[in-house]
Amino acid sequence: MTTMMEPMAKGAPPIANDATAAALLQTEDTQETSEKASKKRCCGFCSCCCFEDVDMAKGYNVLGLGRGGVVMSNIFLASALIHLACDEIGGIDPETNQCTNEQGATTHGMRPSTLITNIAVISGLLAAFFMPVFGAVIDYTSHRKLLGVGSAVFLTLIQATQMATNSTTWFPMAVLQAIAGFVYQIQVVTTYAYLPEMARFVGQNLMNNFTAIFTMSQFASQATFNIVVIAISIAVSLTTVQTAMASQAASVVWCIVFFTVGWRYMPQRPAKHVLEKKQSILTAGFRQNFMTAKAIWTKFRVGLKWYLLALIFAEASAAAITSVSVVYLNDTIGLTTTQIGIFFLIALVATIPGAKLGSYITHATNPNTSWKLSQLTLLITLVIGAFTLENLKGPKELSYIWGGFVGVLLGWFYPTENL
Repeated sequence: MTTMMEPMAKGAPPIANDATAAALLQTEDTQETSEKASKKRCCGFCSCCCFEDVDMAKGYNVLGLGRGGVVMSNIFLASALIHLACDEIGGIDPETNQCTNEQGATTHGMRPSTLITNIAVISGLLAAFFMPVFGAVIDYTSHRKLLGVGSAVFLTLIQATQMATNSTTWFPMAVLQAIAGFVYQIQVVTTYAYLPEMARFVGQNLMNNFTAIFTMSQFASQATFNIVVIAISIAVSLTTVQTAMASQAASVVWCIVFFTVGWRYMPQRPAKHVLEKKQSILTAGFRQNFMTAKAIWTKFRVGLKWYLLALIFAEASAAAITSVSVVYLNDTIGLTTTQIGIFFLIALVATIPGAKLGSYITHATNPNTSWKLSQLTLLITLVIGAFTLENLKGPKELSYIWGGFVGVLLGWFYPTENL
């Protein structure tokens, strides 16, 4: 499963991860290159929206719009998969909208409540084992753009196939979803590979401005996608499965339009490194990762090593919020697919004041303390909210308040970890 916060997606929110990658990959630039880029201006009403006529920046931004639709479609599809799995072993209680599986029955060897998390685990394992190979293709060959276009096409085809999700096809679609999560990561990694070159060309100041626009654009894409699907679901009174079908159809449109335009802007790039003699492209990425990890462990034992270890666990925990919360809201609270979509829309909007809060606390303390406080506060909020909602007798819509708090804290967490 891809995460809601991808751009905040490593990809935020479905928002801050593009910003994260940009901040991590930016390098010191000369004033000369910055001035050269500044001279290339478009004739639109706002030159910053045209990214100073830098095609690479335009393409990167448009690709983020496409990924925004894919990220949000996962939420609606996940809810449908849980419902269909429940139907197979007992059905859904129409009053509570919860699975009626009281005997702990399983389907395909798992309970419906574990289906989505298992999909996320499989996607993660596929990425861990095979991403170094694709990373080597990006670094050691000139096929970076080809890999990006290929992964975009493959991802779009999977999204289109999942429009046929129903009571007889749901399990193959779940398998496809695990593969889609892996292909999505290939798309993200290929796109992020352009960030260092973009930063070197436009300069530090312009890159900071671009990063803010990248973040806002993908946020707008995700919010717009969510609103469109929710509006269609309410207007036509769609069922959970029908809403998922509509969501996948909308994501296909998003992918075709934005991936096509985005990759047209992205340039072909030469290989960044040359393979050593007798070295295979299949093992080069693993070797490079090992050497990097070894260097960090031996030469940066005080600061960088512990930061990266903390980042590994913090990112994994934050990324899991999307998939786990869909299961919790659906299986435990009994929210409908539309209500879950509203929950995530509120969380997305709440990341905006969250980023402001994080900036204020960071300036009042320091980045290290602020990041620790964001993690601690997010942990407390998740635990208290989960236990309170489960035992609360009030309306289910109270979960929206919890979603707002989670969004604020995620908006604080992601930008702060880059500082």
